Amino acid sequence: MREKDLWALFKKNIPGHLVRIENIVTKGVPDVHCSRNGKSVWVELKITNGTRVYFQPSQIAFFEEAKKHQEIVKVFVRHKNLLYLINTTTLLKMVYEVNKSDKITYDISQLAKAHIWGQPYDWKEIYRKLYDIKP
Repeated sequence: MREKDLWALFKKNIPGHLVRIENIVTKGVPDVHCSRNGKSVWVELKITNGTRVYFQPSQIAFFEEAKKHQEIVKVFVRHKNLLYLINTTTLLKMVYEVNKSDKITYDISQLAKAHIWGQPYDWKEIYRKLYDIKP
């Protein structure tokens, strides 16, 4: 699966005003801005087949700046047949490594603090967790 396939799956199953950000000018801006019923969240889409999730330093900088302004940013990861959703405020507290190409990497096992779904995916629950809606 490629990121564009994850975007298609996300867009098909998550209600709201979803805007895919294709930004080559300002680095680090998350892939999607979502809003519904007055709630707003940025979402970074990630695909991983291995044991690492990779971020550019500019993405981490965006997460940190958004946190200062109380913006909600989440990472939506597809790893094999599992979906992970994690708030970047939690992600920023985790241990990471910087590889040779200056990418910041997290081990997928560290995402145990994320919400995790196997197939068949519970899109209603994913929607509630995305927008922080109480059941």
